[in-house]
Amino acid sequence: MLCDICKQNEATNHYKKIVNDKISEAHLCNECAKTHGLPSPLTGLSFDFGNLLSGFFDLPQLGNPQSKAELPKCPACSTDFAQIAKTGRVGCAQCYDVFDEQLLPSIRRIHGDTMHLGKLPKSAGKQARVKAELISLKEELQEAIRVQEFEKAAELRDKINGLEGGAENA
Repeated sequence: MLCDICKQNEATNHYKKIVNDKISEAHLCNECAKTHGLPSPLTGLSFDFGNLLSGFFDLPQLGNPQSKAELPKCPACSTDFAQIAKTGRVGCAQCYDVFDEQLLPSIRRIHGDTMHLGKLPKSAGKQARVKAELISLKEELQEAIRVQEFEKAAELRDKINGLEGGAENA
């Protein structure tokens, strides 16, 4: 959306004013907002998205502090987990494999799962939906077994068997 005043720059400041139930809106670029003396809600804040993400990663509490040279590093990019936890960013794709055990709890906490299932388009058909549901149920079953919730595991097993039986007949 372009700035309402200069019509050249991208509008990054959005103002809404309500007076006597009448709403007026303005969408301005930073330069026009400054020129007209309108405050930016983020003025004076130094915000680093990496610092926000780094709070989600748990640094291991080590009984004997290891020297930086002893920490495991990614062979591809030489990033260690302390750097990932500090910045909130992995160094490369291989870091996900190297630091799998440290990253998974944080990824689960942030996203709720470790596998992106996404939405299926309506045109995907019933077979694709059943397949996606089976994958999800099998993951839930493995987790139920891991935490020894055997009653829930039995229910999930029955659902899976029902879906797999229906898929074979389709």
